[in-house]
This record gives sequence, structure tokens and C-alpha cells, in this order.
Amino acid sequence: MKACGWIRKNNRGFTVAELAMTLAIIAILASLAIPSATNWLPNYRLRKALTDLRNNFQSARLAAVKSNCNCTITFNQDVGGITYDYAIFIDNNNDATFDAAETVIARVRWSDYNSDVRFDTTQGGGDGLDFTSVSFNSKGIPNTNGNVYLINTNGTDRRVGLSPAGMISIQ
Repeated sequence: MKACGWIRKNNRGFTVAELAMTLAIIAILASLAIPSATNWLPNYRLRKALTDLRNNFQSARLAAVKSNCNCTITFNQDVGGITYDYAIFIDNNNDATFDAAETVIARVRWSDYNSDVRFDTTQGGGDGLDFTSVSFNSKGIPNTNGNVYLINTNGTDRRVGLSPAGMISIQ
């Protein structure tokens, strides 16, 4: 006997209407998420560039202490025919200028961050820098102090600061 007067068919799969509704919901959620992601990504890349710059400053400081000679960071530096936004090297002759015989520790271009990051040219005398180079001596003390100013495509600006005692911070 039939329980309620109807027989359940053995249906498998989804109807076209169910599939269309599911796709519509996914499309609406995606349209909400994509603008958020496009704003988030440049901010992430700026934070990454700032963290890398701070870590590279710290690496230069430690390299100076370890090698018992100056370690220099220069900005807009040519190394092997390629211009980098900054390069770090062991400065054997203490002239704060990169020479081909000196050991390069790191070299960075902002384009490595997908062109979302650049120097903030509204700061630091128009080039985004309070100094064009900084050298750490064998005690880890810098020869100058100041900031490196960065900005992303969203207009968010931050800086990496270097104190006279060699403390490095993101501000």
C-alpha cells in the first residue's frame, strides 16, 4: 500500500533550476570578494616590502659586526648593469660606494613586488629617502639615521626608520 498517495521516484542529480540558482549565488559572492581582494593585495605587498627592507637593514647590521668591517646599503644602485632600488654589500674600502670586487649581500627592485610598491616621492626631499646610503660599522652603529618612505598603488604610505643607535622600525 502507498503511504501518502504518492510514489517517490529515484531521482539523481540536480535540476537545471537548482544548478542555475547555485551558480547565481556563487557569482554574487565572487563579485563581492574580488574588489576586496584587489584592495588587499597592494597593502599586503607594501607590508612585505617594508618587512623585507627592515630585515635587510638588520642583515646589513649583523653582517658588519660579523665581518668586522662596514656594510653599506645604497639606494638606486647599479650592480652588474642592472639598477636596483637598493643593494647591500660589504664595503671593504669604507667609501660607501659599490665596487665590483665587493661582496653583494642582497639587491632588491620594487618591481619584485608587482609594481604595487615604490618610493614615496612626496617625502624625504622628493626621492622617498632621508639618505642615499647608510653604512653600519663593525659595532653595528649606522653612520646616519632617517627614513625610507614607501607607498603603494592604493596611496597607503609607510616608512622604515633607522635611529642613531641602529634601531630599525616600521612606522
